[in-house]
Amino acid sequence: MIEKLILFTLFLIIGCDAEKEVFRFVGETMGTTYSITVVDRDIHSKSNKIKKEIDSVLVEINRQMSTYDHESEISKLNDLQSDNWFSVSQDFHRVLSKA
Repeated sequence: MIEKLILFTLFLIIGCDAEKEVFRFVGETMGTTYSITVVDRDIHSKSNKIKKEIDSVLVEINRQMSTYDHESEISKLNDLQSDNWFSVSQDFHRVLSKA
């Protein structure tokens, strides 16, 4: 009997949980598209901020890693003579050290 009461209480608590919403962020970057699905409570009120943050991260990755942008870090690094030094961002350094 106690097990049934505990089980019923758990179902009641779980059933009273706020409804989670599904929101999909889509966009274009680096010559392709992306799609990110987020499941959270009240996601619609946060969606503009999340979209801006996603886009800002992708712009930064493009600024560092684009071989089509001659001003990107990777393009500048590729154009260097072997005896020259070039300062790179921490994120770019992290990628290079893993490559």
